[in-house]
Amino acid sequence: MGGLTEADGLLQDIRGLIEEARSAVAVTVNAGLTMLYWRIGQRIRQEILAEARAEYGSLIVATLSRQLQQEFGSRPIELLQQKLRSAVELAQLQLMNREDG
Repeated sequence: MGGLTEADGLLQDIRGLIEEARSAVAVTVNAGLTMLYWRIGQRIRQEILAEARAEYGSLIVATLSRQLQQEFGSRPIELLQQKLRSAVELAQLQLMNREDG
């Protein structure tokens, strides 16, 4: 029975190591994606604000999405499209605030 207990302990230790690694990878990936989307949004906002036209943002999102989809496939691009639209909406709000203030 002693061998079974040691094997159970070893199994539990290895499970713990795997779970720790998974958690660390998830944190790293999430941080990287957050930074990616922020940088993309920042870049798009700069383009939209430089043009000072909100409708230009919709064109940018559609064009970028189509071009990126060809290179990276549709799955990651669907999420990226949502982030791009959010960036455009934020830029539109910034433009409206600029015009009001």
